[in-house]
Amino acid sequence: MITFKVIDNLAPAYLSDLVTMKRGSCYNVRLSKSITLFDPSAKYKVTLGEFKAAAPKTWNSLLDNIRNQSNINQFRILLKTHFFRLAYDGII
Repeated sequence: MITFKVIDNLAPAYLSDLVTMKRGSCYNVRLSKSITLFDPSAKYKVTLGEFKAAAPKTWNSLLDNIRNQSNINQFRILLKTHFFRLAYDGII
């Protein structure tokens, strides 16, 4: 939820400064519609406990239909459903 707020400029500036959007590539046309974040842990040594590294990893692992939501309530519903499916897939 915090990363969603950072992307939509609803979060405090100190959090917004930690996350950068990844530029789309002309070769990767399918993914250019999806919002992805630059992952600093791929280039620099950053611990995963830090928001700077954890936010892009978590955000980029979400499905495109979740990442592309513009409504925070719809995003929350889809995110909750996604994590429940990951946690309980195959149990029931």
